[in-house]
Amino acid sequence: MKKIIAFLLTSAVAFGAATDVVIPQRNSSNRNEPITINGAANPWEALGFNANGILGPITLLQMMPSGSGGQYLRRNAGNTALEFATITPLSDADYGDITVSGTGTVMEIDSGAVTTTEILDGTIANADINASAAIALSKLATDPLARANHTGTQDAGTITGLAASATTDTTNAANITAGTLPVARIGTGDIGPTQLASTAVTAGSYTSANITVDADGRVTAAANGSGGGGPTDGSFTGTGTYAASAAGSIYSGDLVAPATINLTISTGQSATFNFVTIGGPHTVQFPAARRKGGYSGTTTSISVTDNNQTLAFYQSSSGLWVGDSVEELLNLASDVTGTLGVANGGTGITSFGTGVATLLGTPSSANLRAALTDESGTGAAVFAGGDIGAGSATTPAANDNDTSVATTAYVQSEIAEAIKGSFGITVDGGGSVLTTGSKGFVVVPFTCTITGWSIVADASGSVTFDVEKAADATIPSTSIVASAAPALSSDQIERSTTLTGWTTAVTANDVIEFEITGSPATITRATLQIHYTR
Repeated sequence: MKKIIAFLLTSAVAFGAATDVVIPQRNSSNRNEPITINGAANPWEALGFNANGILGPITLLQMMPSGSGGQYLRRNAGNTALEFATITPLSDADYGDITVSGTGTVMEIDSGAVTTTEILDGTIANADINASAAIALSKLATDPLARANHTGTQDAGTITGLAASATTDTTNAANITAGTLPVARIGTGDIGPTQLASTAVTAGSYTSANITVDADGRVTAAANGSGGGGPTDGSFTGTGTYAASAAGSIYSGDLVAPATINLTISTGQSATFNFVTIGGPHTVQFPAARRKGGYSGTTTSISVTDNNQTLAFYQSSSGLWVGDSVEELLNLASDVTGTLGVANGGTGITSFGTGVATLLGTPSSANLRAALTDESGTGAAVFAGGDIGAGSATTPAANDNDTSVATTAYVQSEIAEAIKGSFGITVDGGGSVLTTGSKGFVVVPFTCTITGWSIVADASGSVTFDVEKAADATIPSTSIVASAAPALSSDQIERSTTLTGWTTAVTANDVIEFEITGSPATITRATLQIHYTR
């Protein structure tokens, strides 16, 4: 033990710079604490001996120089002793791949300094990649969207943007919405009789059929017709035999090539052909026929040059005629018997009434009276602006609708009644006695003359009205009633035609204002009417 102590003391002297030797010792709580040998009252305790002479463990023996916080321990320049030194930070500067700033406290790796060489293979994890990095597919060795990279199956529910039709069994008719199947998806010959909706037409053959075709080309009605030797009405289909009729057969269709019309026709019968469209000028041949309008002899063909051009045939007693219309072919003197229908240019009537032929020949007032069956009186016919004659004409009673002629006086009196009228206002106090002030306006759309006034109230009482007038588009401010204002005085109904001092002339579109003046009493609702004649 003495050798150990001697060694320690010798070592302490050898460092030469320490004033104390710090040795941890056990205190009374059996915990280590530092003690100093130099100047200690009991050096043996400093070495770990307690009061009972038992040696405790010496855990550290160190000879140290004095220092301060933030320093580090090093050998001195002569390597003869230990000393504390202060750390000198790096100055701010760019040291290649690292830049120092913040007075030596911040070090940053320069942009682009870290390359694949500095990154350890296999160390970049998914969490190291920013969610917004937006890495382009071109940066990937394999395109994950390429169809060749997909194997196996994938649940359609996990694929976004997948159209519903992509997962629909379109072989099941219940999954196809009506009207959604394009025509291009229907194969040629796919639709047969069983796929077409039935119509009301009975299947079978029809003779000289009359048919109705809808916009979809379906036959919706069919019935047997009549005729012989060919159709009597219907389509022009080119060369063929066509039948004329007394009513006039009509055929319509396209002329796509030269054609020959063979007619079955008798005296008094006709047939008209309407060529809707033509593929170019085409010649139509037919039995020898004569033409109207200065043509001589007969012809057996006509060149059709225009769309919707018509060709008409009529068989008269003198032979077959051809032209643009049946009407131009008829000889009204010899070809028509009986009644000529309106459709053929006739009147459709079999004979004139008594006196009508004479009237048409000589249209005088006397012949007009003779042709009429309910005339009254004699003399000349009178029209608007004429003189209706003497005042001896019979005057009918009011509202009589007989055939009498009214006198001038009667007509004037009726007109005077017809041009009477009124305008006005109803004022309602809502259950309370009427109050004074302006109550409303009216615009009179015509010129008239005021002839009187009347007031009707809901109860007996008193109320006085003032009536003001102004020209079109002006608010009235001038009274027209002078001192004779319309009024009720302890009464419920009052009327008057005494208009002393009134301005009675009203011009079209004058504005009329109604006011209540004075002291209304009892009355809660009243109507004022201003009477006029036009």
